[in-house]
Amino acid sequence: MVPNAKITITNTDTGMVRATLSNGTGLYSARDLQIGHYEVMVEASGFKAYTKKNLTLNVGETVGIDVPLQVGEAGQTVTVEATALQVQSETNDISQTITGNQIENLATNGRNILQLTALVPGASSQMPDFDKPGAQFQNRSIEFNGMRSDDNNWIIDGGEAYDRGGGGILLVSPSQDAIGEFTITTSNYAADLGNSSGGMPSMVIKNGTK
Repeated sequence: MVPNAKITITNTDTGMVRATLSNGTGLYSARDLQIGHYEVMVEASGFKAYTKKNLTLNVGETVGIDVPLQVGEAGQTVTVEATALQVQSETNDISQTITGNQIENLATNGRNILQLTALVPGASSQMPDFDKPGAQFQNRSIEFNGMRSDDNNWIIDGGEAYDRGGGGILLVSPSQDAIGEFTITTSNYAADLGNSSGGMPSMVIKNGTK
């Protein structure tokens, strides 16, 4: 347990850098990071610097990075390449991410981004073959795990976008080209999200690059 270790978290897509320190028991956290690809560097006096590259952070994920520091000089560095497969071991929710690559390459008849929610296991779509975009008009008739479509809760950039008092429409519906990716949680919600019994689609708007 190494206290006061300096942790530097760099978004390699945008160049954004977040720095923090480990506490007295060696624990650390960095909240509210954007989705993207990251590199984590840890430095502490009397230990070799540690770098972990090619980490991917998706919508709503909590990624745990356990850092084994080795005794040595600060000028020495241990570099670890993250594996392509990341297991979500920090939370027990059941979810699936619709990636930016899927959003860009899968056709939606009428450009209703909500049609892609049918890709999730347990989803049952009642949407028409053709639909038009727009929060006031688009169809959102999709059920998860047998629950009603009115039981879903739609979230955009961390804020609830579901109009509970206006007929159950979306408050806003971003363009398909503006969505970076989205994750649909279908059960075992975190305490701050479990206010609906259906699915929890959480979208994020694309962010900039360098």
